[in-house]
Amino acid sequence: MTWLYRPAQTYHMHYHVIFDITQTEFPRALLFAPVIMGFLCLGFIVIAWRVKGIYPFSFMNAIVPTIGAALVWSITYVMIHSHYHHYQEIKTALQKSQCEVAEGIVTGFHRDHWGKGAVPGVAFMVGETEFRVSKWSAPVGFHQTGIIRDEMRVRIYYYAVNDPYVDKDITRLEIAE
Repeated sequence: MTWLYRPAQTYHMHYHVIFDITQTEFPRALLFAPVIMGFLCLGFIVIAWRVKGIYPFSFMNAIVPTIGAALVWSITYVMIHSHYHHYQEIKTALQKSQCEVAEGIVTGFHRDHWGKGAVPGVAFMVGETEFRVSKWSAPVGFHQTGIIRDEMRVRIYYYAVNDPYVDKDITRLEIAE
């Protein structure tokens, strides 16, 4: 009797793409936030000056509301700009194949509240890689909490930052069919 060598059959898993950051756009509402905040700040300044106008006009009555409004607008602008910059960074990383990949079965899935504000979210493991997802996280990357569950086979492309306090940004999520 002759034994023939037969290579092991490879089983190709088919995945369904749930999220891909290259197919999304940055939320337009956030791009207009500095403009809206600018108008609100101008309105605040005008109202503050009119109220202060009842009293004798002074440099402090005019400058304090102006500085306060400018500070609020500046903080809004910087926050939105940093979110947009981060969005572009992780989108480019996926396009240039600079993301890491975790593939396997989801284990250790649990709902979690972490941080000072007790932000609700989910945490899970895929192989040796831990992920934490919150629907209230920054508006970049995958952040829907109702899709992933225990024992699912997934392939996750993520952008890893070398900072233990920053979660991994999921740039692409695929679920096995």
